[in-house]
Amino acid sequence: MNPARVTSTSEISAKKIYSSTDENTLTIHAIDSQELIRVNLVDLAGRIVYSEETRPSAGKIHINTNDLPKNVYLLQISGINTLWKSKVIIR
Repeated sequence: MNPARVTSTSEISAKKIYSSTDENTLTIHAIDSQELIRVNLVDLAGRIVYSEETRPSAGKIHINTNDLPKNVYLLQISGINTLWKSKVIIR
């Protein structure tokens, strides 16, 4: 099991990220549930290990982290009027 640990939670543009109680899901609260956004997880070598283009369901995006190796990642969220980044550690 690879629980997601968020080392920094940011409220920039009213976004929050946290690991769920099952510790295999990273949840992102997005401010605009109507905006099409791209979510990327990038490893330290600069490789995109997860990418999804989605409209958040009920203002949330869920990422299953079970298959991701233990590592430090950069979470990138981009949309029409949004560019947001945060560090995430998968343990």
